[in-house]
Amino acid sequence: MKVPKIPRGTRGSGLILSLIALTAFSLMAVLVYRVTRTQVRESLQLKRQAQAQAFAEAGLEVALNRLYADQSWKTGYVNAPFGDGSFTVAVSTDTPPWISVTGYSAPIPGFGAAVRSVRAQAAYALSTGAAAGAGSGYALMAQAEAASYGTVDSYSSVVNPNPASFGASGSVWSNGTVLTTVGAVRIRGDAYYRSGSAPSAATVSGVIVHSSYTQTLAGSPCAPHKIANDNTTGLSPQSYYNGVNKDLTVPLGGTAVLQPGNYYFRRLTVNGTLNVNTSGGGTVNLCTSGFINANAGCQFNNPAKIPSQLMIYGDGANTTHNFRCVTPLHAKILDKTSTIELYQTVYGRVAGNKTHVNAGAVLHFDTESAASAPVTGARVSTGSWTAGFDRY
Repeated sequence: MKVPKIPRGTRGSGLILSLIALTAFSLMAVLVYRVTRTQVRESLQLKRQAQAQAFAEAGLEVALNRLYADQSWKTGYVNAPFGDGSFTVAVSTDTPPWISVTGYSAPIPGFGAAVRSVRAQAAYALSTGAAAGAGSGYALMAQAEAASYGTVDSYSSVVNPNPASFGASGSVWSNGTVLTTVGAVRIRGDAYYRSGSAPSAATVSGVIVHSSYTQTLAGSPCAPHKIANDNTTGLSPQSYYNGVNKDLTVPLGGTAVLQPGNYYFRRLTVNGTLNVNTSGGGTVNLCTSGFINANAGCQFNNPAKIPSQLMIYGDGANTTHNFRCVTPLHAKILDKTSTIELYQTVYGRVAGNKTHVNAGAVLHFDTESAASAPVTGARVSTGSWTAGFDRY
């Protein structure tokens, strides 16, 4: 039997087809490998970017906590280990400073190293308000305008309720502007303002800070006192009180006494003497919805000399309270919707929409007036996040 001959022109064609098929499969394998490798690389890149951002955020928190405890800290950190990566922190010398943080994820063999992935930058700002108290750590607070044309300083009623000398913790905060007059130190403490121009440096013994955020002034607790109060039981004589319109007027030469309790008056006018009986303890909470006029020559006395035992609140709108008595007033005064004008000496603290310590007046801030221990801290106020990825 003869074996058929393969035509000379077709010899090796099967081998060629096999080689073509093998090449095609090889190209497909290479393509699949490259696609898979790219997807794996991109997945790892995304993972390392996320890790580096997390490390940067952790570094920012560490820096904020350090600044919370020590405002003068500027050292920062260089490649501080964190997890399987690290972070670097730089703190600027600005006031308030800027915190720049770079997070580094761990390098992965075969896929390069994530050297620098995320940079966080955030400003911090000081807050000496009490933990429970919306700015209780400030002598003078204002929503729109704080002015010291007289003197603001500090003392402690626990150390001495009638001190002969005063300290430099009488700080002023305004969500608007802070005003002073040149010629002397008007604020023996720090001055914080949110808008407007800065007070003259020569009139402030501490630092002057252009704040990037605002403080929330505490609200008035007057509402329940309008319903239930001690107007007819704790006040004597009752002849000075008009129960119809809830006005209290102490006439020139007259003397009125308030026992510890809660009082609500629409308007309060003091031409004579108004005493609060706090010597045996207890607190007088005095609320008004209209004005308070303590007129020239009057006396408004808190014989215990503990400001927190005489709380003066207001919940009116756009009213003005004037304090012009000849004797010092020991009280905490709060009416965030009204203007508070001091023309006399006050021991305690004052907060209002506009608060003015006028020429010749003095506000001695009682450092015990804070609702709780003052807190000095740091927080993020502004910032930016940028992400990148370096491979080699």
